[in-house]
Amino acid sequence: MKGTPYSIRNNEFYGDMAEWIRTQDVGVEQRELMEAAAEAVTDFVLPGMQVFVDRRLKMRNGKPRKTKLPVGLYPELEIETGPGRHGYIDLLVVSADGVAHIVDWKSDYVEHDHELQLAAYAVNLKRLVPAFESFDCRIVAPRLKGDPEQHYWTTPDLDALRERIETIERRADDAMWDPAIRSCPGEYCQYCHACGKCPAQSQNALEAVPADIEPPMKKPE
Repeated sequence: MKGTPYSIRNNEFYGDMAEWIRTQDVGVEQRELMEAAAEAVTDFVLPGMQVFVDRRLKMRNGKPRKTKLPVGLYPELEIETGPGRHGYIDLLVVSADGVAHIVDWKSDYVEHDHELQLAAYAVNLKRLVPAFESFDCRIVAPRLKGDPEQHYWTTPDLDALRERIETIERRADDAMWDPAIRSCPGEYCQYCHACGKCPAQSQNALEAVPADIEPPMKKPE
Protein backbone atom coordinates (compact mmCIF):
# COMPACT_ATOMS: atom_id res chain seq x y z
CA MET A 1 0.00 0.00 0.00
CA LYS A 2 2.85 2.33 -0.88
CA GLY A 3 1.96 6.01 -0.91
CA THR A 4 -1.27 5.64 1.03
CA PRO A 5 -2.60 8.77 2.72
CA TYR A 6 -2.24 7.84 6.34
CA SER A 7 0.48 8.33 8.89
CA ILE A 8 1.20 6.93 12.33
CA ARG A 9 2.23 9.07 15.28
CA ASN A 10 2.38 7.54 18.76
CA ASN A 11 0.35 4.61 17.42
CA GLU A 12 -2.53 6.91 16.42
CA PHE A 13 -3.86 7.94 13.06
CA TYR A 14 -2.71 11.41 12.10
CA GLY A 15 -6.07 12.90 11.29
CA ASP A 16 -5.16 15.93 9.18
CA MET A 17 -4.47 13.98 5.99
CA ALA A 18 -4.30 17.07 3.80
CA GLU A 19 -1.54 18.56 5.94
CA TRP A 20 0.33 15.26 6.04
CA ILE A 21 0.14 14.86 2.27
CA ARG A 22 1.58 18.35 1.79
CA THR A 23 4.67 17.27 3.77
CA GLN A 24 5.43 14.29 1.51
CA ASP A 25 8.28 14.47 -0.98
CA VAL A 26 6.37 13.18 -4.00
CA GLY A 27 5.63 14.38 -7.49
CA VAL A 28 2.54 16.33 -8.50
CA GLU A 29 0.78 13.30 -9.98
CA GLN A 30 1.42 11.10 -6.93
CA ARG A 31 0.28 13.89 -4.63
CA GLU A 32 -2.99 14.17 -6.55
CA LEU A 33 -3.48 10.39 -6.25
CA MET A 34 -2.91 10.54 -2.50
CA GLU A 35 -5.36 13.40 -2.10
CA ALA A 36 -8.01 11.54 -4.09
CA ALA A 37 -7.45 8.38 -2.04
CA ALA A 38 -7.68 10.31 1.22
CA GLU A 39 -10.98 11.79 0.16
CA ALA A 40 -12.34 8.30 -0.57
CA VAL A 41 -12.01 7.08 3.03
CA THR A 42 -12.98 10.15 5.04
CA ASP A 43 -16.50 8.81 5.66
CA PHE A 44 -15.21 6.13 8.04
CA VAL A 45 -11.56 6.98 8.85
CA LEU A 46 -11.75 9.47 11.71
CA PRO A 47 -9.03 11.58 13.33
CA GLY A 48 -7.48 9.99 16.38
CA MET A 49 -8.34 6.40 15.46
CA GLN A 50 -5.85 3.94 16.87
CA VAL A 51 -3.63 2.12 14.42
CA PHE A 52 -2.74 -1.52 14.94
CA VAL A 53 0.39 -2.46 13.01
CA ASP A 54 2.01 -5.83 12.27
CA ARG A 55 -1.17 -7.71 13.04
CA ARG A 56 -1.92 -11.23 11.80
CA LEU A 57 -5.31 -12.92 11.88
CA LYS A 58 -5.35 -16.70 12.02
CA MET A 59 -7.08 -19.60 13.68
CA ARG A 60 -6.00 -20.35 17.24
CA ASN A 61 -5.96 -24.10 17.92
CA GLY A 62 -8.35 -24.46 15.01
CA LYS A 63 -10.80 -21.94 16.44
CA PRO A 64 -11.73 -18.42 15.23
CA ARG A 65 -11.64 -15.25 17.28
CA LYS A 66 -14.65 -14.91 19.63
CA THR A 67 -15.01 -11.13 19.53
CA LYS A 68 -14.67 -8.36 16.96
CA LEU A 69 -11.38 -6.59 16.55
CA PRO A 70 -11.12 -3.29 18.46
CA VAL A 71 -12.16 -0.10 16.68
CA GLY A 72 -9.25 1.23 14.65
CA LEU A 73 -7.12 0.93 11.53
CA TYR A 74 -5.27 -2.23 10.53
CA PRO A 75 -2.92 -1.41 7.64
CA GLU A 76 -1.43 -4.29 5.65
CA LEU A 77 -3.29 -6.84 7.76
CA GLU A 78 -2.05 -10.39 7.22
CA ILE A 79 -4.85 -12.95 7.19
CA GLU A 80 -4.80 -16.72 7.06
CA THR A 81 -6.58 -17.89 3.90
CA GLY A 82 -6.20 -21.62 4.47
CA PRO A 83 -3.76 -24.23 5.78
CA GLY A 84 -0.29 -22.86 5.10
CA ARG A 85 -1.63 -19.94 3.08
CA HIS A 86 -2.01 -16.25 3.84
CA GLY A 87 -2.80 -12.95 2.17
CA TYR A 88 -2.89 -9.25 2.99
CA ILE A 89 -5.68 -6.69 3.23
CA ASP A 90 -4.28 -3.28 2.33
CA LEU A 91 -6.36 -1.56 4.98
CA LEU A 92 -9.02 -2.83 7.36
CA VAL A 93 -10.95 -0.23 9.32
CA VAL A 94 -13.23 -1.31 12.15
CA SER A 95 -15.66 1.52 12.79
CA ALA A 96 -17.54 2.27 16.01
CA ASP A 97 -20.74 0.76 14.58
CA GLY A 98 -18.98 -2.59 14.17
CA VAL A 99 -18.73 -2.54 10.38
CA ALA A 100 -15.58 -4.01 8.84
CA HIS A 101 -14.38 -1.68 6.07
CA ILE A 102 -12.03 -3.47 3.67
CA VAL A 103 -9.99 -1.20 1.41
CA ASP A 104 -7.85 -2.31 -1.50
CA TRP A 105 -5.59 0.40 -2.88
CA LYS A 106 -4.68 0.48 -6.58
CA SER A 107 -2.53 3.24 -8.02
CA ASP A 108 -2.60 2.00 -11.63
CA TYR A 109 -5.31 2.48 -14.20
CA VAL A 110 -7.84 -0.27 -13.50
CA GLU A 111 -11.26 -1.37 -14.66
CA HIS A 112 -14.10 -2.55 -12.45
CA ASP A 113 -14.61 -6.26 -11.70
CA HIS A 114 -12.76 -6.77 -8.44
CA GLU A 115 -15.80 -8.29 -6.77
CA LEU A 116 -14.25 -11.74 -6.29
CA GLN A 117 -11.04 -10.31 -4.84
CA LEU A 118 -12.97 -8.22 -2.31
CA ALA A 119 -15.33 -11.11 -1.59
CA ALA A 120 -12.39 -13.40 -0.83
CA TYR A 121 -11.10 -10.87 1.71
CA ALA A 122 -14.51 -10.59 3.35
CA VAL A 123 -15.13 -14.35 3.39
CA ASN A 124 -11.79 -15.03 5.06
CA LEU A 125 -12.29 -12.20 7.55
CA LYS A 126 -15.72 -13.60 8.42
CA ARG A 127 -14.24 -17.08 8.88
CA LEU A 128 -11.57 -15.78 11.25
CA VAL A 129 -13.80 -13.28 13.07
CA PRO A 130 -17.40 -14.59 12.92
CA ALA A 131 -18.64 -11.73 15.10
CA PHE A 132 -18.43 -9.37 12.12
CA GLU A 133 -21.84 -9.13 10.43
CA SER A 134 -21.43 -6.26 7.96
CA PHE A 135 -18.67 -5.65 5.42
CA ASP A 136 -18.09 -2.48 3.41
CA CYS A 137 -15.58 -3.42 0.71
CA ARG A 138 -14.20 -0.93 -1.77
CA ILE A 139 -11.47 -0.33 -4.30
CA VAL A 140 -9.68 2.95 -3.66
CA ALA A 141 -8.22 3.74 -7.05
CA PRO A 142 -7.98 7.38 -8.15
CA ARG A 143 -7.34 6.17 -11.72
CA LEU A 144 -10.35 3.85 -11.77
CA LYS A 145 -12.39 4.31 -14.91
CA GLY A 146 -15.95 5.20 -13.96
CA ASP A 147 -17.58 5.32 -10.56
CA PRO A 148 -15.76 3.91 -7.51
CA GLU A 149 -16.25 0.18 -7.00
CA GLN A 150 -17.86 -0.62 -3.67
CA HIS A 151 -19.73 -3.62 -2.28
CA TYR A 152 -21.70 -3.89 0.97
CA TRP A 153 -22.27 -7.44 2.18
CA THR A 154 -23.86 -9.04 5.20
CA THR A 155 -23.48 -12.60 6.49
CA PRO A 156 -26.11 -14.16 4.15
CA ASP A 157 -24.40 -12.54 1.15
CA LEU A 158 -21.06 -14.01 2.18
CA ASP A 159 -22.52 -17.51 2.45
CA ALA A 160 -23.36 -17.44 -1.26
CA LEU A 161 -20.05 -15.81 -2.18
CA ARG A 162 -18.13 -18.40 -0.19
CA GLU A 163 -19.78 -21.22 -2.14
CA ARG A 164 -18.86 -19.51 -5.41
CA ILE A 165 -15.23 -19.04 -4.35
CA GLU A 166 -14.95 -22.63 -3.14
CA THR A 167 -16.30 -23.88 -6.49
CA ILE A 168 -13.66 -21.86 -8.35
CA GLU A 169 -10.89 -23.16 -6.06
CA ARG A 170 -12.01 -26.77 -6.55
CA ARG A 171 -11.94 -26.27 -10.32
CA ALA A 172 -8.45 -24.79 -10.08
CA ASP A 173 -7.28 -27.76 -8.01
CA ASP A 174 -8.83 -30.26 -10.45
CA ALA A 175 -7.36 -28.46 -13.48
CA MET A 176 -3.86 -28.93 -12.09
CA TRP A 177 -4.17 -32.69 -12.58
CA ASP A 178 -6.64 -32.97 -15.45
CA PRO A 179 -5.58 -31.32 -18.74
CA ALA A 180 -9.10 -31.85 -20.08
CA ILE A 181 -10.35 -29.10 -17.75
CA ARG A 182 -9.94 -25.80 -19.51
CA SER A 183 -7.88 -23.17 -17.69
CA CYS A 184 -8.30 -19.43 -18.18
CA PRO A 185 -5.21 -17.79 -16.68
CA GLY A 186 -5.30 -14.07 -16.11
CA GLU A 187 -4.35 -11.31 -13.67
CA TYR A 188 -6.79 -12.73 -11.12
CA CYS A 189 -4.57 -15.82 -10.80
CA GLN A 190 -2.32 -13.96 -8.36
CA TYR A 191 -5.05 -14.40 -5.73
CA CYS A 192 -5.32 -18.18 -6.21
CA HIS A 193 -3.57 -20.53 -3.79
CA ALA A 194 -2.68 -22.85 -6.70
CA CYS A 195 -0.90 -20.17 -8.72
CA GLY A 196 2.61 -21.36 -7.89
CA LYS A 197 2.06 -24.86 -9.26
CA CYS A 198 -0.54 -24.26 -11.96
CA PRO A 199 0.31 -25.79 -15.38
CA ALA A 200 -1.47 -22.96 -17.21
CA GLN A 201 0.66 -20.38 -15.41
CA SER A 202 3.81 -22.38 -16.17
CA GLN A 203 2.91 -22.49 -19.86
CA ASN A 204 2.33 -18.73 -19.87
CA ALA A 205 5.77 -18.20 -18.36
CA LEU A 206 7.40 -20.38 -21.02
CA GLU A 207 5.63 -18.55 -23.84
CA ALA A 208 6.83 -15.22 -22.43
CA VAL A 209 10.49 -16.21 -22.77
CA PRO A 210 11.99 -14.81 -26.01
CA ALA A 211 12.79 -17.54 -28.54
CA ASP A 212 16.41 -16.40 -28.97
CA ILE A 213 17.27 -17.04 -25.32
CA GLU A 214 19.14 -20.31 -24.90
CA PRO A 215 17.87 -22.68 -22.23
CA PRO A 216 20.09 -23.14 -19.18
CA MET A 217 22.82 -25.76 -19.40
CA LYS A 218 22.00 -29.05 -17.79
CA LYS A 219 23.95 -30.02 -14.71
CA PRO A 220 26.51 -32.70 -15.58
CA GLU A 221 25.59 -36.19 -14.44
